[in-house]
Amino acid sequence: RLKVHRLQEEEQHLLLDYQDAQQLSRLEERNHIARILHDSLGHELTAAHLTLKALGSLLQRNEVEKALDSQAKALVRLENSLDQLKLAVRQLQRDDDTANQRFRQLFEQFNYPVDLHQSGDIEVLDPAVQQVLYSAVKEALTNIAKHAKPAMVRAQLAITGTTTRLMLENDGLFDQKNEETGNGLRYMRRRVEALGGSVAIQRDETFRLLITLPSKKEMG
Repeated sequence: RLKVHRLQEEEQHLLLDYQDAQQLSRLEERNHIARILHDSLGHELTAAHLTLKALGSLLQRNEVEKALDSQAKALVRLENSLDQLKLAVRQLQRDDDTANQRFRQLFEQFNYPVDLHQSGDIEVLDPAVQQVLYSAVKEALTNIAKHAKPAMVRAQLAITGTTTRLMLENDGLFDQKNEETGNGLRYMRRRVEALGGSVAIQRDETFRLLITLPSKKEMG
């Protein structure tokens, strides 16, 4: 039975990995599209703008032939810009919810009320860090629902340009030494440490989970 249970648990973790990989892929695609808009589209529009400014000067000097040449070049730049914009729109598959909304919804939809305090913007985090943080919170809340009947659940998230820290605390523990909880936490630790982060646990009258992640991915 124990072996079957562990296999089922591993299957669940593999499924979570697959779902996380899909979400991470979407986040990285959004970053790629942003780079297209900033680099390629921005370059073409800037070139078209400068060419049109030159066109005005040529017309003032009555240099019609050169002006027509500048007009043709500007049209090419603008057509390239439209192509880049269409490409970005076709590729854009942005989620309806922002990362901050997805994070808050985890707590709002939880079985028990959560006192959440957040400073900093999740959107600025590296996509891989966003997804590991989201998955860690989801795993932690699942453990609370399974192994506690809390009167208090408290969460603090602090994000800076270099470090992201999460503290999640609850009371009402059924069994502080539950093996299943330990397995879930070990799995979480492995994923956090893969990004250069750390997981700490403090057990007393409450169960406190402390997660530290780099705000930018440090994985080799």
